[in-house]
Amino acid sequence: MANISVKKLTTGTIYKLVFIGLLVAFLPLSLVLGFLGYFDLLYVTWNQQPVNGIAAFYLAPVILLFVALIWGLFVGSVISLGLWIYSKFRPITISFYEKKTAES
Repeated sequence: MANISVKKLTTGTIYKLVFIGLLVAFLPLSLVLGFLGYFDLLYVTWNQQPVNGIAAFYLAPVILLFVALIWGLFVGSVISLGLWIYSKFRPITISFYEKKTAES
């Protein structure tokens, strides 16, 4: 494991990490909710109207995409602000695993 110390992270990097994390986490949830909606075990609500059947299967990932976008904007902004304040006092140390390259 390698460490790197940086003065501050770019806002784009923070948003990228937050959005990727939220989308990957919400994908299985949206598929489960869409699957349950497809079999009428759950209603997906869109514009205060219950949706079920095949429409629920396609609509659940779209709704959770919007939820991830809104949460990502809020959480990314809060994290950016917090890390910006933190970087005024101390450098940020990031631990990471280096990518292995193929040797030929």
